Amino acid sequence: HSMRIGLAKAGLDKPFMDAAARLGMEGVFQERPDGTRALRMGFSAGLAPGTEPVFQALVDEGKLTQVDEFDDDGVAIFWRADKWRATGLRAYFLEQVQKGKAV
Repeated sequence: HSMRIGLAKAGLDKPFMDAAARLGMEGVFQERPDGTRALRMGFSAGLAPGTEPVFQALVDEGKLTQVDEFDDDGVAIFWRADKWRATGLRAYFLEQVQKGKAV
């Protein structure tokens, strides 16, 4: 949700949707009754290649300076302790020169 808001505030929602369409990722947006498009809520969840190819296209077009300006792979998982119990946890560390390690 926050990435969608950030893209809109930066005026990058339309270029993002255009790049996604060129890459065959039409599932990130929805057509409105008036013919316009909007990014879906939670559009990046389950996106097979992730958002990196779309952001790379925006970098290639000169609309962004870095691929991870908006999407830095942050993830949080919440569950109800009275209904679910964690049975394990795996952490993957992603090295990024400017932002350090992410967990």
